[in-house]
Amino acid sequence: MKDGSEFLLHLALRSLPCRPISSAQDQSESTSPEIEAIAEELELYVMPQSGPFRSAQIKIANQTAIGNWARSGHSDSSSESFAHWNDDAEIPPVCATCHAGAGFRAFHGLDGSEPGPAQSLMPTGGVVDCDTCHNPGLGNISEVKFPNGLMHPVATTAEVSCMTCHQGRAAGNMITEAVASKDAVTPDSGLGFINPHYAVAASTWLGGYGGSGYQCPGKDYSGRFFHARPMTTCVSCHEPHNLEVAQETCMTCHEKGAPENIRLSRLSFHGSGDI
Repeated sequence: MKDGSEFLLHLALRSLPCRPISSAQDQSESTSPEIEAIAEELELYVMPQSGPFRSAQIKIANQTAIGNWARSGHSDSSSESFAHWNDDAEIPPVCATCHAGAGFRAFHGLDGSEPGPAQSLMPTGGVVDCDTCHNPGLGNISEVKFPNGLMHPVATTAEVSCMTCHQGRAAGNMITEAVASKDAVTPDSGLGFINPHYAVAASTWLGGYGGSGYQCPGKDYSGRFFHARPMTTCVSCHEPHNLEVAQETCMTCHEKGAPENIRLSRLSFHGSGDI
């Protein structure tokens, strides 16, 4: 069987116009320039010889996880989460911590720099890539700081990655500080909206301990929500690559896995009867 280049050359020769020739010497002289030109052109398109396996049969390590990630929001570079700064071509360091893998690594000092927000603007185009959650240096991080100042201990690399970005950017104590010297009933145009930003799941999970919401003086607030063991981390309930709720895990204890069908309380907290 011919290899790829010979096969293409054979096809090309068959397409040459036929004309009578008087001898082998005449044939060589009349076709050599055309053959040489075709051979030179085909050098750019040399096809490898076929191997014993098809590419679809070659197993790629972690291909399922990679495929799930590729279809998730963490990899969608066209989404607002990552494309917001495209017109500027640069991401502010404080934003890059969660909106670019390189910014996350800079924040935790995983790129060899001092831990903290990146020292310069980050280029656009980055996403939450593999090295954001699988960097070997994550194992050396023992705590994550929350907006209310809490230093929360972490035991797994998944907790570091998830809690760094899914904690919001504001906390209830910021409201307390902002109004501490203000009269309670006098409007003040100098006060602005304290924006928790998005994705406050981690601080919400920590409840009053995480301090994400405003806490009225003299009131007690529930602390961290402890689910049934072994549901103890973010990835206990969420598939880390496609980001969906792991319904099969829920069904270890619950009859149904869909979140809307799981109710731990039968109280209507706002009195509407809707539980």
